[in-house]
Amino acid sequence: MKQPDPVFDAVESFFVDYLQRARGCTRCTLTSYRDTLRLFLDYAAQSKKVPVDQLRLADFETNLVLAFLEHLESKRHNSVATRNCRLAALHSFFAHVLRGHPDHAGHLARILALPPKRHAASPPRYLDPPVMQSLLRNPDRQSLTGRRDYALLLFLYNTGARVSEVTILRHKDLLPGPAVNLHGKGGKERVCPLWPETIAAIISQLPSNKADPEQPVFRNVPAAKPNGFKTGG
Repeated sequence: MKQPDPVFDAVESFFVDYLQRARGCTRCTLTSYRDTLRLFLDYAAQSKKVPVDQLRLADFETNLVLAFLEHLESKRHNSVATRNCRLAALHSFFAHVLRGHPDHAGHLARILALPPKRHAASPPRYLDPPVMQSLLRNPDRQSLTGRRDYALLLFLYNTGARVSEVTILRHKDLLPGPAVNLHGKGGKERVCPLWPETIAAIISQLPSNKADPEQPVFRNVPAAKPNGFKTGG
């Protein structure tokens, strides 16, 4: 019986044994690495004109990886930063493969030697106060949905939170002070003070007196007003 190529066992052990058990990567990291390998394997299969399950470790050469990275920029219109993130994921994968299959060290080492593409970093951008005030005037604060949208915009402006941090925000994360505990990438946390108007906007979007501590702060259907919401130390 023909033995499967080691690349497929390497994919499974990379996600299960290395990323999850050894490194304890977050779900976001696992998703990013999964998407990178899916895109790369699909591209490799199309380039080699074979089904994905017929790819071999020997097929993954430096020129194939470089062509894939160029494909990301030219065909998928990814930024250089995204291109470099995909390359970092491939580096991590092929380093894992190399640890288990040193007999392929020659061409794997050449892939690992590929450098990220240099590019000028874009300076941080921000909204001037008049522009932000214009945005804050848009929501109809006579409706629950409008009050929620106003509170959400004000919260983002106040904290500089990422969208991912806001979508997982729970009532238990609202602290005395007033402040908020934000859960960022890689399990990192930070506490940010809240303006009195931000607290007032959050409270005004809630229709009643109680909220489950595990309930999201910003919902499609507005949540209940938390009992005993503290606005001071």
